[in-house]
Amino acid sequence: MKRTGYISIDRGNHKKAMESIDFAAEKIRSGTSIVIFPEGTRSEDDSLRSPFKKGGMIIKPGTIKLVISKPIYPHCQRVDSLMEEVYRAITLPMGSCSTVGSEFV
Repeated sequence: MKRTGYISIDRGNHKKAMESIDFAAEKIRSGTSIVIFPEGTRSEDDSLRSPFKKGGMIIKPGTIKLVISKPIYPHCQRVDSLMEEVYRAITLPMGSCSTVGSEFV
């Protein structure tokens, strides 16, 4: 996981956890995109864990844009047409999708 850029949070050590959060914030400032899993860990039954962890909220990256595209149903497509549909969905102009914006202050 280290080679992929995974940033671990040591919840048992507050100082190390804050160092990881500071490191993630620096990555964002330098232009690197990061993915935050606010639930903190996987659940045994795939349910969403609540309450969320604070770490991702402390970073306050600026504007968060959530882009929701139409569903893609792979089970009824050939591989080449599926690849093309996924490519089109990823490269659609942002204005073509529904977006929800939230600004941190």
